[in-house]
Amino acid sequence: MNRIYYSQHSPVYAHKPYTITGDPHQTIARSGCAPTCAAMIVSSLRETISPLTMANIFLEAGFRTEDTGTSWEAFDYIGKIWELETESIASFDNMISCLQTGGMVAVSLSEGFLANNGHIITLSSISKEGVLTILDPDLINNPAKNSPRIQVEETRLYCPIDTFARDSNYKGLFTYNARVR
Repeated sequence: MNRIYYSQHSPVYAHKPYTITGDPHQTIARSGCAPTCAAMIVSSLRETISPLTMANIFLEAGFRTEDTGTSWEAFDYIGKIWELETESIASFDNMISCLQTGGMVAVSLSEGFLANNGHIITLSSISKEGVLTILDPDLINNPAKNSPRIQVEETRLYCPIDTFARDSNYKGLFTYNARVR
């Protein structure tokens, strides 16, 4: 499985605005985790798209919120546009099943082990041993990257599923599987 990783801190687009209020502090680097994760999912399962292009799509579709976030409906939208099987779920078992069948999962986090504040990450796979591969678009600021419970290799975080379930403070899961076109 080829999984594409993007950082919201890429010098190509980090400084680009991601705002509906004109706030100069609302950039892809500071509040673009959702379009960056969405770009990773679409680029991995369908076609290459940059976080900047995804951010512009989200802005045009009205998914950017006034504060520092993106409406959760944006994740259903990308499933429809790119013909991905999607499900907004609360079931941990459905998340595992999705990953075991080659899908990906967008995860909304509250402040905690994997995030300093509200944040979106992408789960790209799960090993037979129950270790999740996490693609965090804000990896450089991830509070868990120095934890002995997490292994970091280049752009991937590896987290045992029990640690994720217990400590991640996830509040929303959105699964994606590529369906046959």
